[in-house]
Amino acid sequence: MEIEKPSFEVEVIQDEYNAGEPVLFKIASTADYINFYSGELFSDYAHKEGRVAEPGWENIVSFDSQITAGSQKDQLSVLVSSDFNGDYNFDNIKSTAWTDVTDWFALATGNSIISSGAQSLYPLSKDGRPLYFAFRYVTKFQSINGNASRWVVSNFKVQNKSVDAGDLEIINTNNAGFRLVDPFALTHVPSRTTVSKSQISMQGNFYGPDDNGVKQVEDIETEHWVVSKPFTLGEPFQLGPDKPISIKNYATAPVKEYSYTFENPGTYYVTFVASNQSQDNKQEIVRTLKVVVK
Repeated sequence: MEIEKPSFEVEVIQDEYNAGEPVLFKIASTADYINFYSGELFSDYAHKEGRVAEPGWENIVSFDSQITAGSQKDQLSVLVSSDFNGDYNFDNIKSTAWTDVTDWFALATGNSIISSGAQSLYPLSKDGRPLYFAFRYVTKFQSINGNASRWVVSNFKVQNKSVDAGDLEIINTNNAGFRLVDPFALTHVPSRTTVSKSQISMQGNFYGPDDNGVKQVEDIETEHWVVSKPFTLGEPFQLGPDKPISIKNYATAPVKEYSYTFENPGTYYVTFVASNQSQDNKQEIVRTLKVVVK
């Protein structure tokens, strides 16, 4: 189907505005679609194909924890390594040098969700080598120390104080690549730990009587880990394309004016993209205006 190029003109009513004051744009257009880029961070037409952030020197890690079952104490440890080689074999993990940073964080003592507090990873960075983050769980003799506790770790994130984009979440529970390493997985005492995109649920092997009062497994000590993928924190990272605001689509009435409020002072280059399009063709007009906000 033949697509006609739209007509599109836009003007801003005043030369300057105050922060918090609506900026009014007058529009004359035959376009079926109109998108608006404010020129602010993450809504800048110049970055419509993608934005790359230059990382700052400081990376901040935090997470939440909760104990939802069991009674054992001091089962969970938090560790970081720049020496781990990426071989997730249990013996290799155990022989790697890890820094125990458990004391850096506030950990749960019961069913209430506790925020760990935010800690800088800068002291652990070595010559730009990637860091691995790990949770180690030790099950003590349950007949003496009580049933193994279920620790739930969620909202894991690493934030970077980016040079050009401020505080950015660059790693979270979903993309951290956590994987379970359990040397007892194929024995009669596997852990009950699960790893999902939203949380890590760590718990030792089952120990207790079955319905007939007979113990199902022997009482032994076990250990397993949940280890992340490598975090290469010093490299530029992709933030994806900046996004516009849609102010008109094919089904809506023509737009004669549009207002937008800038909360912070600055000089902004706002961009309107007007288009007519089909599945196979697109005709568009791009207009950029300068807006000064005091």
